Amino acid sequence: MKRSKYMVIFKVLFWACGKEMVGYLLTMVCTAFSGPALLFFRGRVIDAAISEKGGLPLEMMYFSVVAFLSLLITYENSMGKQRMKRKLYGQFSAKVLEKFSKIQYAAYESEQTLNIIKRMGNAPQENILQFFNAFLELFSEIISAFCYAIVFASLSVWCMILGLLAFGIMLFFDFRRMRMMANLYDKQTQEERLMESYEQMLGNKAAVYDLRVAGAVDFLLKKRKKLSDLIVKERYCRTIQSQLVYEYGDLAVVAWMAVILFFLVDSFIKGTVTIGLFVTLVGSLSQIIDSFRKIGDEYSKLQRRIMFLDYYLSFMRLDETAERESGDLELEEEGIRFEHVTFTYPGKTQSALRDVSFVMKPRTRLALVGENGSGKSTLIKLMCGLYKPDSGRILINGRDMTKFDSRALIRNFSVIFQDYGRYFFTVQENVELGDIEKMSRSNEQREGEVKAALHEGLADELAGKLQQPLGNLSEDGIELSGGQWQRLALSRACYRDSEILILDEPTASLDPVAENELYANFIGMMEKRSCILISHRLAVARYVDRILVLQRGELIEDGDHESLMRKNGVYASMYYAQSHWYLQETV
Repeated sequence: MKRSKYMVIFKVLFWACGKEMVGYLLTMVCTAFSGPALLFFRGRVIDAAISEKGGLPLEMMYFSVVAFLSLLITYENSMGKQRMKRKLYGQFSAKVLEKFSKIQYAAYESEQTLNIIKRMGNAPQENILQFFNAFLELFSEIISAFCYAIVFASLSVWCMILGLLAFGIMLFFDFRRMRMMANLYDKQTQEERLMESYEQMLGNKAAVYDLRVAGAVDFLLKKRKKLSDLIVKERYCRTIQSQLVYEYGDLAVVAWMAVILFFLVDSFIKGTVTIGLFVTLVGSLSQIIDSFRKIGDEYSKLQRRIMFLDYYLSFMRLDETAERESGDLELEEEGIRFEHVTFTYPGKTQSALRDVSFVMKPRTRLALVGENGSGKSTLIKLMCGLYKPDSGRILINGRDMTKFDSRALIRNFSVIFQDYGRYFFTVQENVELGDIEKMSRSNEQREGEVKAALHEGLADELAGKLQQPLGNLSEDGIELSGGQWQRLALSRACYRDSEILILDEPTASLDPVAENELYANFIGMMEKRSCILISHRLAVARYVDRILVLQRGELIEDGDHESLMRKNGVYASMYYAQSHWYLQETV
């Protein structure tokens, strides 16, 4: 691991819990010396007990003081760890969530980004704390082992040298074991995400309804079990292999232990060591072996945590949406201009949009039509600044869109995407998410505006239930139908006082009556702002001023309904095909 990574983690820790971190560090250092000190004074007590010179009471007092201090240090160390954990959890979670809010939208299209988020885990603060604990435990055990090594050096320098050699061999094989498991975890990331998707399907009400009606629940369970068995089998085999590798290091330590015992017995017989030193060395032999193993274990833990932290650092380095100082953005006469815009999603080779150019003036009602995958939603996401074009420019009021503050730009749009959010808050909170800045107003004023937005979004039936929780997370929560959720999303978009209202398939979940009512209110919605409507139902054409026809990422037709019908091109073919379908339906 590079030094810079250590510095980043320690900066994160010091930022979150500086005082607690320093205190915990001091107790860990003291803990490192307490074990060897207890052994040293125990040997002195034994020698004093069999010596004719006396001094036993004094040595007993020294030993008792060291033992008492050791207990205090252990207790303080445990409490310090809890204080660090509480402080870290309290501040670090907010930092991670803030990063999520700033990540460029395009990053979520990358498979690599999704794997980073998956491996980072739901509680990266726990991994950071465990990294710090493993680092200090390793540091503490190394100090203890060094103190023990000094004691063994008094017996024979070769004993110390052979011990260091055995320790190095153990670490080498332990590192190999750790890398074997880490490579497997990296390889299985995709399989784990797939298995999680199966589990989420079984926990999703809509998916469960679909699966039960189709009698496909067992099919999904079998797919999940097959994948789970494959993951478990691979991990079991790799664990056995890695454990065998680890045993090679243990053999080196056992061989060193046998050499030490030989030297100890030989020296004791020759009288070159006292009984106290002999007992101390025998006692420290088991403890230094434990210290060796702990060093290996902590080193392995540290390496595993480093891999988690690599994902965390990669997550924190993800590109963020640029924020620039800018005032409120209002559309002027120049409007929004696309100039030869081309865009390809990350990891894809086929462009989603190719050389698209058009101008949208203020107070325009615009429809985007085309087959699935033609680039309609992509065009909207580019216009909202969620993506940046690969080439070409998007100008707002004659200025490049990248020059605007992202927050000012977003305030310019009210958008309902096809995959709109369903938030388990109250009805009022669901609507108010459309414009958080209005939260500063009085509740009475906000309620009036929320009810007006619900009326505009055709959700009047919810106007009398503003404080009603939605979803199944509350005991008194209620579930809405698909159409009700969509009307609530539409109300949320209408709540914001934006320049442009964008509706991406706004009638997909609505019944025919609600759909006709929406289109009937469509012109009223547009009195104060422009609108972009994406719809497969071309009957909406009579409500708009202009239609853009997209095909395979290219803008192939542009005009109003009458001019496009006279052209007798792709739009006319689509319109006749739908008209024919409606006629057949009524016959």
